[in-house]
Amino acid sequence: SGTSGTSGLSGMMMLARPGPGPRPCVQGRVHRNGRRFLAMNNPRALVEDREVSMADADARLEQLRERFASADTANKGALDRDALRNLLECTETFCLTQHWLPDEVLDAVMAKYDRDNNGTIDFDEFLILAKDKVMLEGKLEEFDAAFKAVAGDADEITAKQLQKLFEGLGDPKSDGEMTEILSKYDKDGNGKIDFAEFLEMARTHTVELNSVVEYVTMDGGDSKAAEEQKKGGSAKAESGGGMKWPWQSKETKKERPADTPPVTEVKSKAEFLAIVEAESPNLVVLEVAFTWCRPCKGFQRKFERFAGHYTSPRFVKIFGNENDDTKAFVKHDLKVQASPAFYTFRLSEDHPDALDPVSSWTGANEDRFRTNLNEALDDSEKP
Repeated sequence: SGTSGTSGLSGMMMLARPGPGPRPCVQGRVHRNGRRFLAMNNPRALVEDREVSMADADARLEQLRERFASADTANKGALDRDALRNLLECTETFCLTQHWLPDEVLDAVMAKYDRDNNGTIDFDEFLILAKDKVMLEGKLEEFDAAFKAVAGDADEITAKQLQKLFEGLGDPKSDGEMTEILSKYDKDGNGKIDFAEFLEMARTHTVELNSVVEYVTMDGGDSKAAEEQKKGGSAKAESGGGMKWPWQSKETKKERPADTPPVTEVKSKAEFLAIVEAESPNLVVLEVAFTWCRPCKGFQRKFERFAGHYTSPRFVKIFGNENDDTKAFVKHDLKVQASPAFYTFRLSEDHPDALDPVSSWTGANEDRFRTNLNEALDDSEKP
């Protein structure tokens, strides 16, 4: 593609960011749309959400001043086309020696944020651009690690690898959507994504750097939990075969505590197994989510509503990137490959393995969830 012959950063040298120049003057001014920006007096208006403290907003504004000044190498107090390219192609910590942003993208950004059509981006206009998250954010080594993790030893990411990445991030793409993505970012039309094109995908949030880094490093690390779970032992094996399951005990099954929340969030495999055992022989419905998974966030309230309607089964949620234990659990035991992922468990004499799900499915589809849940429930458990 546009930087063919490079694998990640191979052959692409890093440039230090230019030192900051004079602090840009920030004064209230009126644009042609009548909107007045008083960034100096009210930094929270354009820098952060209202929940952010004024001190944090001031700190963020200071960072933006420095970033604007570092791009304004001519000390004009405004960014021309070349300076805007410098701003968009660099993060706060690195630039590449070659330009990678397509001219049409650069022109589109200039046209959108140059509110007074004078051919430059002043600081007020820059703040709007920053709030819209148009700039590239992240460390060079993070981008390089993420790219190499997807591409392997190759110089470019294939369409199949890219499609698998989207699936792993919980945002699967159809063949038609993949064609659109490649037509937008694959500038030389070879059907692959090189490092420069990958950076543009990150800049436009088509792929989120933090999400990719989380996904490709989700292996449980060197934790003891990961090593134990790689052995594939079930709950019975871990107990040494001496555990008495509820149907083996003469004790009466305990009632679920009155203060049990509709959805219980667990932070370890042990917590989850304890719930499966305590609920036996009732159904346990588990959602595996990740903090960076947008479809997971979108399904959160729906999952809670299902839990409120179906009161017999126990609804449980676990974040796969919460800690080493949860990472190992979802990868080695549940073998999660896409999110949100859903599992149903029912510990009984006919189904004695607490880690063997009755059913499983993926995707934030409400109708599919309802259908699969009803199929797993006994008639007596249905509302």
